[in-house]
Amino acid sequence: MLKVILHSILVKTARFGIYIFKGSIFPTIASMLQNKIDCPKALRNLLAVIRVLWLDGCVGVKEIDRKSPKFWDDCIDEFLQYYTWDPKFATEDEARASILVVLHDKLHCALADDKKRADKQIKAGGTYLQHMPLYMKPGVWSRTAEYWNSEGFKKKSAAG
Repeated sequence: MLKVILHSILVKTARFGIYIFKGSIFPTIASMLQNKIDCPKALRNLLAVIRVLWLDGCVGVKEIDRKSPKFWDDCIDEFLQYYTWDPKFATEDEARASILVVLHDKLHCALADDKKRADKQIKAGGTYLQHMPLYMKPGVWSRTAEYWNSEGFKKKSAAG
């Protein structure tokens, strides 16, 4: 029975690319305070959570807020299955607020990095649609590519 439980934990955590189970069934403690998470592995896994749960057709924080505000709570809840905070340094509300700030930042940075990478590849030929990152869902990427090609986005980019 224990073997089955351990296997299910490993399978569940494996979807984020690493096995965070190391002989303990308790989440890893990460420092979460003042809108920061001081744990590189936790930050990588938070980005993985975003990528897995990212909603089709949503580009950026504002669109996710408008279409599905529950997305952020889902990401936080998923992340907190693997990580927790030290209650001596932060309350649950403070930890959740810190995670939310980092989520917004990670989503924005991921999109900026993907655009930069795609722009380099497009110079050699092609379109955004042809240079989709491996992790991204096709519905998310097609909407993102459409947005980056829009006049509104080009004007905002030119304005800085």
